[in-house]
Amino acid sequence: MFTRGTSQKPGQERGSLTFRRLDRYAGIPLIATLGLFRSAREKPSTIKRVGLLKTAGIGDTILLSAIVNDLRRAIPDAHLVLFTGAENHAAGLLLDSLDAVVKLPLKNPVALRERLRQYRFDAFLDFGPWPRINALIAAMAHAQYTIGFRTAGQYRHYAYDLAVSHSDQQHELENYRGIVRALGIKTSSPPALRSPLIPVGTLPFSSSDTRYSVFHLWPGGFRSNLREWPAERWVTLAQSFRREAISIVLTGAPADREKNEVVRDEMRRQGVEDVHNVAGCSLAETAAIVAAASIVVSVNTGVMHIAAALGIPVVGVHGPTNSRRWGPVGPRAASVNAPLEGCGYLNLGFEYQDALDCMGCISVDQVWLACAPLLQECSTASDASSAWT
Repeated sequence: MFTRGTSQKPGQERGSLTFRRLDRYAGIPLIATLGLFRSAREKPSTIKRVGLLKTAGIGDTILLSAIVNDLRRAIPDAHLVLFTGAENHAAGLLLDSLDAVVKLPLKNPVALRERLRQYRFDAFLDFGPWPRINALIAAMAHAQYTIGFRTAGQYRHYAYDLAVSHSDQQHELENYRGIVRALGIKTSSPPALRSPLIPVGTLPFSSSDTRYSVFHLWPGGFRSNLREWPAERWVTLAQSFRREAISIVLTGAPADREKNEVVRDEMRRQGVEDVHNVAGCSLAETAAIVAAASIVVSVNTGVMHIAAALGIPVVGVHGPTNSRRWGPVGPRAASVNAPLEGCGYLNLGFEYQDALDCMGCISVDQVWLACAPLLQECSTASDASSAWT
């Protein structure tokens, strides 16, 4: 019998009630005070040094690759530095066209301030939609010009030189693009990652079939269990993949390894033999596995965005999230949204509604119908090029 997971993974602090209360009730007065004692500055005529701030969210960081690529195209000789937290630092290292990726000591204000003061930026761009700590970091950076979000009800925009409206009516990538457009830079690039540097042959995974799918079952962060698709449906979906002679690789965080073992054992009991559990691989290793897959099926999480940014066929399964706001972005990306009225309600990531079982109302048939055309496209292309030998 399967049960939904309850373990918390990196990223849970974004939804922690304690963190949000501290961030709100201490952060808002600090930002308001900063706003009172500073005057807005003019945008620099020349921008050569740009700091980008994203302190959490693996998937959000992958989306940011589009922005980095746009900045590099518009300002080829710019010095671009991405500042991350501990949770999304490995994701930042996957992004191309950056001059540096710096992990900030978010729990040590003195060390944080010293780290920021090693740089002198012409522009500092904060891509966090709600944490007040991000706005404080932007103020501490001592850049010539700062841009961040004005998000309804968050009261975090007073310390920026320019505040850009954050909308819950568009994809988060479009919100990011709004910040860059405020600098006068055209932005239209899709998310894109450089090819993983780790050869798949060196990873703890081997398959008797050159065609394999990646299943990513377990989302991370605050109340992640509400974004899990029932495990028994993954087992049923695996049977459809078996009929197509496609093996299965189960990815996940180290905390997911035991849960993956339970699912793999059940898949094998149901006749799906070629199943591999690689939970616990590094993010770079996971990206390498994804890069060689025929297709990725994932709940809304970072792996879903990695697949889309690598150009791999991917199906995202959305319940509390909505693909319009958080879906994978790429030429071979598809999404399945919960058909239950009221689902797809998450905006900033912590507004969960317990009364709605959004993931439970998504059927195996819905997901398979989204997978089938992508698999057919992949098979047709493979036959034409004789890629599978």
